[in-house]
Amino acid sequence: MNNQHVWIIEPRDPVIVRDGRPFDNTPGARARTLPFPYPSTLAGMVRTRAGTAGGSFTAKPADVLQIGVRGPLLVQLDPMADQVTKYFAPAPADALLLEHQDDVRLMQLKPFEPPEGLLTAMPDQLLPVGPNEVDPAKPSKRAPRFWNWQQFERWLQEPTLCQPIKPHALGIGGLPQNSRTHVAMQKDKRTGEEGKLFQTIGLEFTHPTSEQYPLDAARRLALLVAVGGHDLAAKIGAGFDTLGGERRTVVWREGGALPTLPAKLVQQVQQHTACRIILLTPAIFEQGYRPTWLCTPQYGVTPTLRAVCCTGYGVVSGWDYAQRKPKPTRRMLPAGSVLYLHLDGKQDAIAAWMQALWLQAISDAGQDRRDGFGLAAIGIWNKKDTAVPADWGIPAQKGSNHA
Repeated sequence: MNNQHVWIIEPRDPVIVRDGRPFDNTPGARARTLPFPYPSTLAGMVRTRAGTAGGSFTAKPADVLQIGVRGPLLVQLDPMADQVTKYFAPAPADALLLEHQDDVRLMQLKPFEPPEGLLTAMPDQLLPVGPNEVDPAKPSKRAPRFWNWQQFERWLQEPTLCQPIKPHALGIGGLPQNSRTHVAMQKDKRTGEEGKLFQTIGLEFTHPTSEQYPLDAARRLALLVAVGGHDLAAKIGAGFDTLGGERRTVVWREGGALPTLPAKLVQQVQQHTACRIILLTPAIFEQGYRPTWLCTPQYGVTPTLRAVCCTGYGVVSGWDYAQRKPKPTRRMLPAGSVLYLHLDGKQDAIAAWMQALWLQAISDAGQDRRDGFGLAAIGIWNKKDTAVPADWGIPAQKGSNHA
């Protein structure tokens, strides 16, 4: 992305990112929020800010649509300064936390080769994904929604090293939701209208503190986005703006940087000629779960999709400024979903491919990539480790220990 600028967007009020359910003047109506903003929400805000740099929107819609956004990522700010101290990533779908009597155990879900006699409903010859051992424990309700980047990077490089773990050390839960009750006002009398109460539910960008800070303080959380791709992006300046429903106030500051690709990770992926793609933002693929642009030959590497691990799907719509009508509703692969790829290419080509795709959007359509859908992190995957666990009691298929 050319002429890239990284921005910290810190909400001052609870942010309402509407979830699509109707909200009108019906008494008792509630404006609910999504658990986290979609990339398109930030992309629209970025482009509006770039197009109105002169005081009114004078830019051409076709030009502002060329502005690309990478993010948003959740970050933590220093309580006494406007600097990023910690990054967060959405919890990866291939990490399963199980609640044991004395601790919480972290288990990795892996693709496995179906043994002889085992029938699956997997399409396109994709491998099923599951645990490598049988554990009767139930999934933990304390599983964090966002992982500390240090723990997330470790999961990218050494997922099998994490076993017993404390959930609060792994990351944080979802953003707290703030509920407010309002009353409709009579403009001429400046009094409330009887019976016309409504409620808004917004996201608080704070969170209970860790051991680093006093218990009576709260973490300062914010959104981090990288902006570039067009000269109009340079017109964006620091200051106040509004975001989401009810036009809640946010502050723009330039600063920070996106996490970089670890050199050790490149060597590991080169060794295995396979990798995991973990989505940091939802992705939009024409075939639902199956990417096409990602699997086209690039930089001398031909990726092949072998498995997908996800928790369902999401939906997204929006407003088309140029057409003056709602955008069609589309399905998304949620943030945290994992794509398992074989990589056919030479060592240098794999390194170049990883550098080009690290924290870049991988959705199929170019505009969806510019909108920030499908921001990708890369992790290791040993494609030879696909044997069926022995305690399943199912004989492995002969000669099928390779995916």
